[in-house]
Amino acid sequence: VNKMEINNQDLKILNILYKNKSLTAYEITRRMFPKLNSDGIRAKTNSIKYRLKRLIELNLIIEEKEDNTNYYSIVKENVQFTRTSQASSPKRTIDLGMGFWIRRNSDWEILNFKE
Repeated sequence: VNKMEINNQDLKILNILYKNKSLTAYEITRRMFPKLNSDGIRAKTNSIKYRLKRLIELNLIIEEKEDNTNYYSIVKENVQFTRTSQASSPKRTIDLGMGFWIRRNSDWEILNFKE
């Protein structure tokens, strides 16, 4: 897995799924773009579905079907969010369990590959 396979959008998706048990692609998109109306969200959902497929390939999330609806949830063993609390700037680091850590500053940044 190389860093380029994971982008900022993916990290936002992982963050949303980390906080919620399981969500549909539409619900994920709605949380990512809270200012959009329902038509805008529907339009964006397709590109989010593409990112979800990638995250499934990387074994970071799983897809489950229930009542004809697809729900996405995180693969707990592979995605760990850890907080390093500094009073000045609480940072969050995600261990993707596949070679690198990501830390949250104002935006997500990929820190480094673990040996």
